[in-house]
Amino acid sequence: MTINIDRDRAALIIQDMQNDVIAEGGAFAGSGAPRHAAEQNVVDNCRRLADACRKAGVPVIHVWYVVEDGAKGLKLNAPLFEGVQESHALVRGSWGAEPVPGLERQPGDLLVGRCG
Repeated sequence: MTINIDRDRAALIIQDMQNDVIAEGGAFAGSGAPRHAAEQNVVDNCRRLADACRKAGVPVIHVWYVVEDGAKGLKLNAPLFEGVQESHALVRGSWGAEPVPGLERQPGDLLVGRCG
């Protein structure tokens, strides 16, 4: 199947592909996300898509969710955010907040940091 994409109007967004979210040993590994990601070949599929987008001139945007140590200022208006605080997850500068291997930001990629 061939898909035609207007690279002047398109962008690839790679969101929350961080160690605490989908890596074995991450804060949310108990959710089954790492197993599911591996079964679906998520990292390699995203990496190949990002490489193709870069080659075609389509911007690649990484969106990472990070919190300050102790989750200061984190809004606790949803169970997901409570889990971030309780698990000490996605702390700026930590291994858990880093992108999973294979989906690191490449030269020319854009980065949006969502802060809790």
